[in-house]
Amino acid sequence: MQTHFDIDDELLAQAMTATCTTAQAEAVHASLRKLVAHLLHEQRVKEVFRLQEIERRKAEREGSLDTWQAELAKKGNWPAYLTDSELPASEEAMLYSAMELTGLREQSAVIEEALRFAVQMDRQTQILRRLRGIGWDGNLEEMRASRFPDWDQNSPVENSCANTPAA
Repeated sequence: MQTHFDIDDELLAQAMTATCTTAQAEAVHASLRKLVAHLLHEQRVKEVFRLQEIERRKAEREGSLDTWQAELAKKGNWPAYLTDSELPASEEAMLYSAMELTGLREQSAVIEEALRFAVQMDRQTQILRRLRGIGWDGNLEEMRASRFPDWDQNSPVENSCANTPAA
C-alpha cells in the first residue's frame, strides 16, 4: 500500500481538527473509519428497509397489515450502528473497503473523500450543537387552531404515514 499521497494541506488540517488528531496519518485513518462506518451503515439501512417492504407486502396480501405494523413498532426498524469490531481491522483493509464502497479506484481519491466526509460531519455536528437550546416558545394548539379553523384539539391526530415504513 502506498504510504504517501499528495493531499491538499488545508483539507488535511481541517480533517485533523475534525477528528481531534495531531498526526496526519491518524487523521487519515480516523476519516477512513468514519467513511467506511457510514457507508456500511447505509447499506444496512437499505437492506433492512428492503426486507421490511417484502414483509409488508406479504402482510398486506395476507390481510395482516395491522399485526405487521404492531410487530414493527415493538421491535423498531432502524439498524444499530457498526461497532469497531465490525469494521476492517487494518489500515489497508479499511482503505480497500472504502475503495469498494465508494467505487473510487485511486487510493488518493478515496483518502480525500474520507477527509472531506470527516470535515463535513464535523461541520454538521457543530451546527447542530449551536442550535441546541434555542427552543421554541409557542402554543401548538393555538397555532393549529388559527391555521385550521375546524381543528378539534380533543380529536386524535391521524398519521397520514401510518402505512409507509419510517425513513
